[in-house]
Amino acid sequence: MAELATIGTALTIASTVIGAGATVYSAYSSYQQGQALQAEADRQARVDEAAGKNEYAAAAREAELRRIEGNLIMSRQQAYAAASGAGAGNDDPTILKIMSETGAAADLGARSVIYGGQSRQDDYLNSARTRRISGANNFLGGVLRAVGTLAGGVGRIADTSDRWIPAVQSLAGG
Repeated sequence: MAELATIGTALTIASTVIGAGATVYSAYSSYQQGQALQAEADRQARVDEAAGKNEYAAAAREAELRRIEGNLIMSRQQAYAAASGAGAGNDDPTILKIMSETGAAADLGARSVIYGGQSRQDDYLNSARTRRISGANNFLGGVLRAVGTLAGGVGRIADTSDRWIPAVQSLAGG
């Protein structure tokens, strides 16, 4: 009969140790999940930042093309005016008015493209910032779940202490 008591005591202790190990493993898994979610959010944020930079760079190139096109159009306008014999000098009010309007339109187009690129870049940067905040919150959630799991495990061990403490004492000969 004493052997059965010893086996029961050993099983109680083993059950408590296995439960404690499972609790620690579960807590660590929650922590790792939080880390993985944060790492993925950071990766997505870097992708968003790169996309934002690309949007702005594309807009800057497009704006420069608009300015170049405007200059080419103004050059053609001056050439046509000169060819027509109607006066093409830089002091001719008609050609100055036409070229001024063309230059203003080209500049407005270029600034509009830059504004659009800047706006899209800002959207991507805001998305990156939001992803990083979400990742940090996921990590904190994983840490808090891990702490909660550990606290719950300690509570379960304490609840069963009336079974395993006497078992340990009996094995120790006390």
